[in-house]
Amino acid sequence: MKTETLQAVREFVSEELGVPVGRIKPETRLLHDLGVDGDDAGDLLQHFSARFHVDLSVFHFYSHFGPEAGWDPIHSIYCFLFARSSQRDIPVTIQDLAEAADIGVLKYAA
Repeated sequence: MKTETLQAVREFVSEELGVPVGRIKPETRLLHDLGVDGDDAGDLLQHFSARFHVDLSVFHFYSHFGPEAGWDPIHSIYCFLFARSSQRDIPVTIQDLAEAADIGVLKYAA
């Protein structure tokens, strides 16, 4: 991961979330440390993809983030019954985003 890429990602996340850049470290987790989840996480990743030209097609969103509260009830029931053990278990860090910006793809983390 390039130092300049990491800095650019830190500044991007700071701008998007209104969080001071000094609070954003490589190990900072989007969900657990910054509280980014649901539609907000989806929006952040879409903006990230556009800004850094990152392919999100192999990224499995629901392994990292939950659905928006009040979102699709059928999907929520499915996640509760069948996918809850993996849902939101895998953190996405600032370092993960910087590495994705360098290689052009945000990969599914198993």
